[in-house]
Amino acid sequence: EINEGAIGKLNVTYNPSNASNKKVTWKSSNTGVVTVDSSGNLKGISSGSATITIISNDGGYVATAKVIVNALDKSLKGISLNKTELTLDVGQSESLSVTYNPNNAENKEVTWKSSNSKIVSVDNGKITAIKPGTVDITVTSSEGDYTAVCEVKVPSPPIESIKFEKEEQKWK
Repeated sequence: EINEGAIGKLNVTYNPSNASNKKVTWKSSNTGVVTVDSSGNLKGISSGSATITIISNDGGYVATAKVIVNALDKSLKGISLNKTELTLDVGQSESLSVTYNPNNAENKEVTWKSSNSKIVSVDNGKITAIKPGTVDITVTSSEGDYTAVCEVKVPSPPIESIKFEKEEQKWK
């Protein structure tokens, strides 16, 4: 037995062990399940079973072995974001990216949501700061309802200059 994507090796025992011609030919009954090279190296391609046949080149001796390839569990077990906190100035944008557990999960469909799209908008992971405030950007998987959150802070713009309303004021 081997797993999808895994490699293995079938070893040959010769009788007699000191045979002069040890050349053999390898064949897989289903190369869509498991492949074998001229040295007996196996690679699991997809779940199922196949028969590996070895034929001696001097005399037509044949041996077979059944190989079972186990499917890998590709169901989603969780997600995370590349950032959990972020500060953006008004008008700035940044893209968040999702990491999937496992990385080879079959279903990588997610939805994005801003807790207040008037402060920070989100479009397929790209976030844009609109006005000052703090929001949570949440990504949710369609499989398993896993979520990850990034808190985005948009500070008020700093004061660039100040002046009196009237240049001249009189007090009595």
